[in-house]
Amino acid sequence: MNYLCHARDCLDRPYELVGTVLPDWFRMLDRGARIRPWMVEGAPAGDDGSPRAQIAAGLRRHFADDAWFHSTPAFLEVCETIAKRIRVVYPDRPERRMRASFYAHLQLEMLLDAWLLERRPGSARFFAKAVRSLDREVVVRDAGSFAPHPVPGLEGMLYRFGDPGVLRAYADDTVVAQRLNRMGRLVGQPDLPLEFVALIEPARALVRRWGDVLLMRP
Repeated sequence: MNYLCHARDCLDRPYELVGTVLPDWFRMLDRGARIRPWMVEGAPAGDDGSPRAQIAAGLRRHFADDAWFHSTPAFLEVCETIAKRIRVVYPDRPERRMRASFYAHLQLEMLLDAWLLERRPGSARFFAKAVRSLDREVVVRDAGSFAPHPVPGLEGMLYRFGDPGVLRAYADDTVVAQRLNRMGRLVGQPDLPLEFVALIEPARALVRRWGDVLLMRP
């Protein structure tokens, strides 16, 4: 869900950019359509200029980012702090199991994108412009070659993310809560209570304090 964080260094390379977000888009469209790093092995390097090679470069960037980001002390500490706050307000019950760590992880990533947009206000526009510049048929064909099975709906994602408002909406706590709820449904979680939105702003403040550290590559 941290689309901009993955793509921030390739906003001027549209096919590489779309490669950085494909793993998340495919999982949103089909939970079984997970792209694994080994699926990109053998793909041409991005410097050969073809759209497929550039998409592969974006996928490699995504996997490399995840490898260091999800294991840093900063990520683990911020995630655990957010999860603890969720557990205090919504303790697990036998009839209503809430995966606090799942929601904490997603919150951190969404709010990190929001923090980056505060620092670089034009990023959402550049991201959307790059998506709009893509040949959708080429993306559907070449991106689909990395998926474990056909995944319908990719063209709709391209259309949706061609609107800079999709990323800018991370500034709205209610929108963040709604998107968390949508992702929770995909993994069988019960709907979040309306009051959950009150937990977003404290998490947002935490991510603002940790933002530079969170994005510091080892």
